[in-house]
Amino acid sequence: DRSLGEQSLLPPGLKEKLKLTDEQRGELKPIEVDFAKTCWEYQKANQPRIDAAEEATRQARAAKDTAQIEAARKQLQAVWAGLRPYRETAVVHIRPLLTPDQLAILDDPQNQWRENHGQEANDPSAN
Repeated sequence: DRSLGEQSLLPPGLKEKLKLTDEQRGELKPIEVDFAKTCWEYQKANQPRIDAAEEATRQARAAKDTAQIEAARKQLQAVWAGLRPYRETAVVHIRPLLTPDQLAILDDPQNQWRENHGQEANDPSAN
């Protein structure tokens, strides 16, 4: 999941924590595929903004300017923030597939993109 970055519906490792059954994994797959397609379309539509933010990051790192690096990170996160509503909607579709114990794991703030992966380079939509 980690290699998928923002195209991954759930944060890396969360599916393992949920201990999904084979049946649940099968039911989850179409939701994940649909979300990945949405991510790809979103990225394609926003590629110029993504490229500009990544270039700003490269320049800031070359200058070794922490303020610029943070500003560039926020710029990239702002682009990916537009994907958040799609992720939230997809998670709504996942909830009925889970047991009460699994829902408790899913709802734990430490298992959410926004809480646990705010500084992840491969998840600009985290914040």
